[in-house]
Amino acid sequence: MNQPPHLYANEIQRLGGSLKLLQKIREVDANCAKSQVQSVYTLAHLAKICGMQYSELQNILENTNEHYSKIQIEKREYDKRRLTGPRYRYLNAPDRDLKYIQRRILEHCISQRNVGFDSYAYESGKNTLGAVRRHVGASIIFKFDLADFFDSINHIQIFNVFIRLGYPKLLSYQLSLLTTYGHDTVRREGRGDGERLYERRKIGKLPQGSPTSGALSNLVLNKFDRYFSQYAMRFGAVYTRYADDFQLSFRENLSPSRQKRVIGDVFRLCELSGFQINREKTRVLKNKNSFNLLGLSLKGDSVTVNANYRKKILAFIYTAEKYSPAGYAIHLSEMNKKANKPNCEVDEYDILARIYGHYCYIMSVDENFSRAIADRVRKLVSPLFSMDI
Repeated sequence: MNQPPHLYANEIQRLGGSLKLLQKIREVDANCAKSQVQSVYTLAHLAKICGMQYSELQNILENTNEHYSKIQIEKREYDKRRLTGPRYRYLNAPDRDLKYIQRRILEHCISQRNVGFDSYAYESGKNTLGAVRRHVGASIIFKFDLADFFDSINHIQIFNVFIRLGYPKLLSYQLSLLTTYGHDTVRREGRGDGERLYERRKIGKLPQGSPTSGALSNLVLNKFDRYFSQYAMRFGAVYTRYADDFQLSFRENLSPSRQKRVIGDVFRLCELSGFQINREKTRVLKNKNSFNLLGLSLKGDSVTVNANYRKKILAFIYTAEKYSPAGYAIHLSEMNKKANKPNCEVDEYDILARIYGHYCYIMSVDENFSRAIADRVRKLVSPLFSMDI
């Protein structure tokens, strides 16, 4: 059961906690209040918040890697005809126990208060629509992608995030281990503080697939966002970032030499921030009536879902209407088996959940298109989804 921090501190005092320890608790309280996160003092306190035994949490902490499984997903941009580029991307998904702990950490220990204004992912109230609208009026837009985004963030950076949020060193290090994977860290005998209690043999990475990874990546990229925000202000540009995709736009057309300078500046700023650009995904969009950004189409001051996405969704809905969701599920399952895809079985619920999920996304970014397909979606999903759409 979640115990309020002041009651936990009172219990420590009742059990004979020293004045120095109580002063440290008040220091943590003050620092966490500034960051607008809940005060947590020790791993034992975190165990109480999670409603579990300390020994159980300690065991998961010391065997974190055993609680992840690798999931293979085919990349949407993979060219099946030319067989170019990596075909799959991989998620490192935590199991039920670790995911539960990470959700409690996300709820109580991670604040988005200090996330930059120009970041639009993994934060309530922000989305791709908000990011794209910032570029209304642009004549030229530079699109960049950070290479190996989650894998490029290590558990030492995550440790520093929790330190900045106000947590004690030892707990910050333990929180970093609970929210990363692939590390090899051994607990030493005796007492210590932060890394001194642990022997680090291999640095861990931020897992793509964990509920805490998106919010933590935003906090790690604070300096990155600050650099590019200042750069954009200096040159009269607009900067936005959505996870590993970021954009710079200018209202005036830039000469070819100026475009090269901008790209060079971006690469240098990225290296200064400790990140690398995926060169193959760098794009310069210019002199167009419309721009495709983050899956959306920007034309004048209007933002809609792009034409390719619209066609795919309409085709998906049409096929479900023609063959029924159950019939479509059987067809997709057979196609997945032929392609030797993992987790190939698809059922009626999967089809309807996909349709409803896409519809909810469309409602958030393209009101006109969502109204146009609302009746068709309602007829399909009403047998399983009772919510009003």
